[in-house]
Amino acid sequence: MTEWPDRPINESFPPMLDTVLVGQLLLYDRRGNTPDQARRNVRRLVAECGLPTLGKVGNGLLFDRDGVIDWVRNRNGAENA
Repeated sequence: MTEWPDRPINESFPPMLDTVLVGQLLLYDRRGNTPDQARRNVRRLVAECGLPTLGKVGNGLLFDRDGVIDWVRNRNGAENA
């Protein structure tokens, strides 16, 4: 995938996300990353930093939006402590 899909209307992300939507939620699309770079970064966050997933679906990962947001909050809180 070379182009990002449109961001969700009003930034209202659905409750279940694929890897590309997590990339958008983490603003990789606004940082100049390609969707493929974002996918790799998200998978690295899962493997190395504990980003929670709901599991695999086919070749992709499925995420809970609230779980990702909580993970980001906890991670930012730990870095600022």
